[in-house]
Amino acid sequence: MELGTGPDGGVFVLDWSDTGECHEHTGVHRRSGRIFKIRNSRAKPAIETRDVSSWSLNDLVNTHAEQNDWFTRQARLELARRRMNKTDITASYTLLKQLLESPASDPRTMVQSLLTLNSLGGCDRTMLKRLSNHEHESIRSWSIRLLADHWPLDDALSRSPTSDVDRDRIRKEAAELMPHFIAVATNDSSALVRLSLASVLQRLPLDLRPALAKTLVENEQDIGDHNLP
Repeated sequence: MELGTGPDGGVFVLDWSDTGECHEHTGVHRRSGRIFKIRNSRAKPAIETRDVSSWSLNDLVNTHAEQNDWFTRQARLELARRRMNKTDITASYTLLKQLLESPASDPRTMVQSLLTLNSLGGCDRTMLKRLSNHEHESIRSWSIRLLADHWPLDDALSRSPTSDVDRDRIRKEAAELMPHFIAVATNDSSALVRLSLASVLQRLPLDLRPALAKTLVENEQDIGDHNLP
């Protein structure tokens, strides 16, 4: 049901706990749920106790360049907590943008910096559109996702869960972004980017979907792709 990494790099697995053909039919046993931990027995886990709540903005940003994703996520949460508590964290925006735009940063560091910037309200539509032309496909893909991430998905019956007011606002935003989406779908060589655009279809107003879908299906190099068709 869920995978998560811990500070030592181990992976925690939350097992399925519902009734069904593979489990007890007498009801869910709430007292005997299963949590597994997977670790590399040859690795030496180095756990350093660090309380991120006491870190400076520089420390919280710099951990985005580390390889331990657990601390990166904790730093993101701490920055979000401080913002929610009205603490001035605007200086972190500049630092995160420097990591995002530094030639020395690897794609992972860039993506993590972008995700934190977005979660803190530190990047806007202009910035995300610019990143759609980034040299790394992972940045281009995430920029597409984040441009549409605040629009809701259809429900299971293909109905929009939005109110009339929200629907009008989303339609206006989507219509303004359609030329950008279609240009990326036409010109980007990355299947990962086109997969992100295909996912955006589920968030677009119905009348705007055909134009983007048509552009995507006309790309012949995706005929044999495992996911895109």
